[in-house]
Amino acid sequence: MNKKLSGILGIILSIIILVYFEPFVYKILGLLELNIGNYPATTQAIINILIKLAMCFVVYLLFKKDFRKRNGLGNIFKSLLMFIVYLLVLIVSIYLFGYVIRFIADIFDVSVLSRSYYDIFKDTLNFNLIVKIIIDYMIEPFLYCSIIMLSIDKLCKRNSTFIILTGLLAGIINALSIGGTLAYAIVNSLTTFLLFSLLAFTYKKENNIWFVIILYGIYLISNVFIFNYLGW
Repeated sequence: MNKKLSGILGIILSIIILVYFEPFVYKILGLLELNIGNYPATTQAIINILIKLAMCFVVYLLFKKDFRKRNGLGNIFKSLLMFIVYLLVLIVSIYLFGYVIRFIADIFDVSVLSRSYYDIFKDTLNFNLIVKIIIDYMIEPFLYCSIIMLSIDKLCKRNSTFIILTGLLAGIINALSIGGTLAYAIVNSLTTFLLFSLLAFTYKKENNIWFVIILYGIYLISNVFIFNYLGW
């Protein structure tokens, strides 16, 4: 298949998988009179993670060759140092960009989507918490980073266009997910645009999708601590 055509199909599939796949599965289960809400919390967690794993399997099949073409870490100390630098850049950039978002939101008279992070450090470790950690900080980063970046990677060279398109696709997916008015969706997706543009820059520099996936997961975990304990 033509590389660019593969990239375009990947973009379409990324929107379908990340935005519509899970609601579609739950709708099918509802038609089969399997109301997930009536099941115990543990059963709901198992069903949820099975759906997410099915999504991961589809993504892996789509980009199997790309996952295998990963670079070694090279110098472990240097890689760890760069990881910390990238993480700090993400945290500080998104924090400062929050002021810009609030300014833009005031101009368009829309509300800013409130941030809330479940405190995984405070809750007692149990099966449901383990499932939540796996889904939110392992599966979600894998899905979003891999399918978005690897789709765009097939479409263009890893330059400024790659960075912008990655951020744009992530922003569109976020806007479709949160809904609301056009202005509300756009304003509240600008942070996602910046975040994934920075992640795309990291992928361009490190040439390792697993590095970016792990970075995004650790960034999300860092937000839990920063928001709940530092009050940013």
